[in-house]
Formats: sequence, structure tokens, C-alpha cells
Amino acid sequence: MSRMRLPRHILRVAPIIIAGFVALMFAGCGYDGKEPPYDCDRNPANFPEVAVDFLRSIEGGYLHTADEISERFSAIYTAHPSLLSDRTWNNVTQRLGIRLRYRADRLVQDGLLQFAQAADYYAVAAQTHPTDSALAAQARLFSTWRTAVADSTFDIPRLAAREDLTPEVVTFKLAALTRFALCSDAHLQFARQYLAGALFPPDIIAHFKSSGAAGLSPADGALLCALGLMGADIDTAVVRFRQPDIEVSAVRVTPTAADSFRIEIYFLPREPIPADLGISLWVETPDSVLPADKQPRFPFDFMPTPPTSTWPAGEVAVALRHISFGYPVSAVLLGLYDTTSGRAVYLPFDGPGGDRVRIPIPPDSGRP
Repeated sequence: MSRMRLPRHILRVAPIIIAGFVALMFAGCGYDGKEPPYDCDRNPANFPEVAVDFLRSIEGGYLHTADEISERFSAIYTAHPSLLSDRTWNNVTQRLGIRLRYRADRLVQDGLLQFAQAADYYAVAAQTHPTDSALAAQARLFSTWRTAVADSTFDIPRLAAREDLTPEVVTFKLAALTRFALCSDAHLQFARQYLAGALFPPDIIAHFKSSGAAGLSPADGALLCALGLMGADIDTAVVRFRQPDIEVSAVRVTPTAADSFRIEIYFLPREPIPADLGISLWVETPDSVLPADKQPRFPFDFMPTPPTSTWPAGEVAVALRHISFGYPVSAVLLGLYDTTSGRAVYLPFDGPGGDRVRIPIPPDSGRP
């Protein structure tokens, strides 16, 4: 009789299927991941050797990536499909997830060079505990770093090196941080929680402060504030909105391809924001035939993440928008509006009347 083989797509998600149907029996019995999930030497449950070797390989650090671990899971269930319904084995996989989460947490404390390994462990741990929303969020957050590590142009060893503090080193690290953090809201969150502090320890930040942040553009300085590296002691504003009092510290438009731009808007709320405000963002492209007030303008309104009602007063928040736009950008028109009443009510701002304020963009940054 031929051995039964499960479809490959089922085998790949077998750990997830198992975890979804098995109660977390060990969650309430004191297992915290500090010890190995199973006694591989004694093998008291008499698991197949391939399963025991799998556990031993993970514990010994011979299986490093989430893909490697998933492949081995698949091989185990191909050879021994009865383990799919083995309650004892399912409990061990639950403990394995807790163990990997524990090890990932320890790796994060060891610094930037360990973030990638932690990301793989979080990914596997989340598969074994699919109902743990906090763990799933952590795995998604660290997946942004896994993507960066896979990019051969992202020089991780140089970023981690503790070189002498020179303008070149600072410029390199700041460029890498900016490139990573402004990919998406998730990248920005990872940068705020983990990457920024790893790249810019207190001695570099002290240098920034002692030199008056010399050499930093307004947007660079605002980004460091938004990432929690510097205090929001910004005394200039591009525009100031009222009711509530919200300053715009900097706006930066950066071409990312021949037909796309990244737009960063740095807000500094001076008081709590009671509502989730929308951002009215219009992009202007130059047309020499038309008068200044008739230039072509295109709307790219959006709701920022996290929402404005969660922005702490006195702290810089960055609203990030990636747009597809194949023309030069001469200005952005910026407004804030509240839809609590069922219609858009625009916040007033200091300056000429209207719903939006026009902010010119330097020609060298406004061309794709």
C-alpha cells in the first residue's frame, strides 16, 4: 500500500492548522519559554526521530530561518501524517512557539545584528499561536526588517559597526534610516521602536544636540523627533492650523521612481486632538501657459496612520503618503478637516484664507 501524501499547500500551513484547533494547554501551566520545549534526549513520548531531530536542530540553532523551519515541518508531516492529530505533539509545538518568542525577545536585546534572526523566530511563533494578536503584530512588524535584510543594497554590517563618529558615518546611517523608515507606516513603527535607537545611540544624539543639529535639513530633524531620538524643540513652522493648535514642522517631497513620489508631512500638535482628522493633500504640477492660481492640481487626500486623535501633544508625528504621479511637482496644498459632523469642516490656519495652504517645493526635489 502506498503511503498517503498530503498536498504540499496543506503541509506548508500544517503548523497553523494545528495551532488553530488545539487549545493552548501550556499557556496556563507556567511554561514561559526559558527551558527547551521537550526532552529530546529521553524522548518520553516516543516521537519519530525526524521530529525529535527537528526540535533538537532548532534548540541548537542549526535551523535559522522561518523558511527552513517550515520546510522541516512539512517534511515531518509528509513522513508521519499521524502527528497532525497527535495531541502530545501538538502541545510540544505550542511550547516551541513560546520558546521561540522568548528567544526572539532576548535576541532583540542583543542589538541590530540579531534583529533578522528574531524576525524569523517571531514568524514561526506566530504561526503556532494564530490567535495571539499581539504576537502576530510583532511578527508583521519584524517582517519589515526581514525584507530589508534580503535587499543586497542595504548594508547591514556597516550599519551595525561602531565606527568613529564622523560626518560621513552619520550621513550614511541617517540616509539608511530615512530610506527604511519611510517605506510604509509599518516600517516607520519598526524604526521608532527598534531601529532608530540601534543606529543612533546616545553619543550620536548628544553630538546632534551639542552642534545644534548642524547639517540636518528641517525634514531630517523632524524625522529624528518623530522617531523619538530628539525632543520636539522646533521653533519654526511651515504653517500653523488652529482649533486645535497644530503646527507643520516640515514637508518633504522625494521622487522614488519615474512616476512616483514620497511625501512626508511632519506635524507638531500643541494640544490634544479630539478627532481623527483627514489630511487634504493636493499636488500641483507647473504649466507655463496657465496663471499661478490656475495651475493643475490633483487630490491625494488620506487618513494618517496612526490616527490624529492618538498623536500626543508636544510630540512630532509624521504622516506618510506614497503617490503615483508622472509629472514635476511645484507645490503641495495642505489642509486638515474634521468629518465628525458628517461633512468636511476644514481647520483654519495662519495665512491667506481657504481650505488649504500652498507650500512650494524646491525644483530639485519635485522632478521624478
